[in-house]
Amino acid sequence: MFLFSVSTSITLLYISRLIQAVGASFMWVTAYSIAMDLSDTEKRGSSIGQVDGASAKGAVLGACIGFAILGSVPFLRGWSALFKGYAVLSLAAALIAFRFIPETKKEMQKEEHLPNEKKQFDKNFLKLLAIVFISSISASMLSPLLMIYLQDKFTTEPSVIGLAYIPAALVYALLPSKLGGVSDKIGRIPPMIFGLLGSGIVSFGFTYCNSLAVLVLLWVLESVGTVMASPAEEAMVADLTQENFRGSAYGFYLFISSLGAAIGPLLGGWLYDFAGHAVPFYLNGAILLLNALLVLILFQNPFYREKVSGNDSPG
Repeated sequence: MFLFSVSTSITLLYISRLIQAVGASFMWVTAYSIAMDLSDTEKRGSSIGQVDGASAKGAVLGACIGFAILGSVPFLRGWSALFKGYAVLSLAAALIAFRFIPETKKEMQKEEHLPNEKKQFDKNFLKLLAIVFISSISASMLSPLLMIYLQDKFTTEPSVIGLAYIPAALVYALLPSKLGGVSDKIGRIPPMIFGLLGSGIVSFGFTYCNSLAVLVLLWVLESVGTVMASPAEEAMVADLTQENFRGSAYGFYLFISSLGAAIGPLLGGWLYDFAGHAVPFYLNGAILLLNALLVLILFQNPFYREKVSGNDSPG
């Protein structure tokens, strides 16, 4: 965050982004693993939804602060002050983690005497990674394009763009825990299928919007689909892996997800410029619908919910 605050060239901006990505990788693998270590098997979806929701709430607050500062002072001065403030908050978060977050892995090894089992992938875990990779490419095609599409078709006013983001951001902030709890009650697969189906169907409607209000509504519906599928998917990682392999499992999960997220924007940007503005939205919709079908086929029990016993061995 401090390097962002002093970035005055595209090279330094890229370096800052790279360092931020490394730090985020350490944090998210650990955060998901700790959340699963501390949660009951029957509440994994809700617990991991709380982690996602907390992050989204912070993002909403941070975005509001950012738009307020950048809209009231010259951009470069506001940028520098904003990211120095974020650097202070990051240090405060690190201190909280160091002082108050328990070391769950060591505690479990000492209390439960976990054996040093061979690390291995469950076949269903590999199926899940394939679904995650395809979904990540698809979803990340639209993430940068939505703002460009909004500017091309409706407005370049920062305050209006900020307001357009808020409803969907509130969905990500408020619903993950509740929708994650749905997967605890009825299984992981139905929320994944319905979430992918909903997001895919909505994606086809984006290019027909002639009203900003309608675009925002579709954006909200697409966000609901994503929030419905994500906690179930993330909790399923813990369902399908051994307890002493959980950190590595989330590492692979986030690696595959991030790899897809790196490919998607490049593909989406190229299609937007050279194949037509509507093509990435249509392709995303088709891929998400296909993914919903793949989930139903690859996981034969449509109400799959891993019942873990003993040492959380994989199903």
